[in-house]
Amino acid sequence: NSLENRVVRVQDLDGEFWVGKFYRPGRWAKAALLEEHAFLDELLQAGLPIVAPVPLKDGSTLGSIEGIWFTLFPYRVGRPCDEVTSALAYQVGSLVGRLHQVGSQGRFRHRPSLGPQYWGGEALKVLEGEKVVPPSMWPRYQKAVEKLLASVAQGFRNCPGLRIHGDLHKGNLLTHSQGLLLVDLDDCGTGPAVQDLWLLVNGRDPEAVELREWMLEGYQTQFHFDRRQLKLIEPLRALKFVYYAAWLARRRSDPAFQRRFADVESQSFWRRELEELEQQLEFV
Repeated sequence: NSLENRVVRVQDLDGEFWVGKFYRPGRWAKAALLEEHAFLDELLQAGLPIVAPVPLKDGSTLGSIEGIWFTLFPYRVGRPCDEVTSALAYQVGSLVGRLHQVGSQGRFRHRPSLGPQYWGGEALKVLEGEKVVPPSMWPRYQKAVEKLLASVAQGFRNCPGLRIHGDLHKGNLLTHSQGLLLVDLDDCGTGPAVQDLWLLVNGRDPEAVELREWMLEGYQTQFHFDRRQLKLIEPLRALKFVYYAAWLARRRSDPAFQRRFADVESQSFWRRELEELEQQLEFV
């Protein structure tokens, strides 16, 4: 069900199943993809429940066919997390803490720096270039994003980044008979630790706050967490609005996107996006 890349289950001549991942052309450079694979292997060697790509015939984990990069993963059975309980939140927190402990021991050279400029500034440039936001709404939308960027800059500067998963939502955390399995580090980069903690429990109601505390309790059994980073959750939520809008704008000619997001060029779509962004700014 991946929209950004193409992910398929394949079976070899011996009857064994694998997962083939074909990367969207032009999104990542070869060096960035190999750095993702190296991080996955690093996590796997540290004992984390990660699925890492397997070497191909030439020894590399990255192949190419008709100009499209691809890789091959062992097939693992699992289900996305439908409900996050306190026990699961603690377990996930511990797992993320282990991931960040490994992530803190090195640095990326070719992966993105995940922060306001990447999620907001570059996204705004994409929207400006795509000219998909109705002209009557563009000045207001642009002003809202610029206000957001100005208000969150200092908070991110006070929180040094490390190598993180980058997109740890429920769909990228699988449960199976032996526990948890982390998948899809396609968005990994250097960013604040809290990015890997808020997406799974993204509400702001008392129940969500309590579950997040369970996550932090588990996390801190493995790695230190600076609680000042909790102030970044609402800014991160606002930046996600902008990044998501730019993602849709950039991909709107893709048939898979047209089937799922048929109204992305409509006035009503952008009016809703703008209103939700302005509402979110009240919490930043």
